[in-house]
Amino acid sequence: MSFHAKMASENVFHAAVRTVFTNWTALQLAIQHGMGGPYAREKERWLADVAVQYFHDNVDLQPDEVEEFIGEILNNEFDTIADDGSVEEISRKLCQFHRWCQEGHESLVLENLPKSRTLWIGVNNSQCVTEQMQNLSLEHTTSDAPVQSIPNSEAPLEEGWTVVRRSKNR
Repeated sequence: MSFHAKMASENVFHAAVRTVFTNWTALQLAIQHGMGGPYAREKERWLADVAVQYFHDNVDLQPDEVEEFIGEILNNEFDTIADDGSVEEISRKLCQFHRWCQEGHESLVLENLPKSRTLWIGVNNSQCVTEQMQNLSLEHTTSDAPVQSIPNSEAPLEEGWTVVRRSKNR
């Protein structure tokens, strides 16, 4: 592979990693909920950079190795444990993208990148539906009737920790 082809391949892989992390619902929810502190967006970009470096520094990475690496960073930097299978899925996807880039199939990577609009519609609609349900239940309660709470799908473990569970609508 020529120098220019290798650089193009590395650029495509780096862009793919950033796109995957930008569209990763668990990571985005953690950031939106203040996990990762005031510099969470910078940490998100840093995560993409160190993930690319991890692939560069290690030959023939397996998805379970990448999963452990990303899971550790998610835990340490974003105080989040994704218990929804997304770390495994992201790791497999990144390994596949890296292999395709190594083989010179950058177009396959670009074709298989997540479409951000599609992924975020689901999150926004769920949020809107939950808010509408909460508003509806508050509007239709009287002062004598007990208010029923809607169960939260994100259960706090300890202070500062949130478990993101796999949704049943897969």
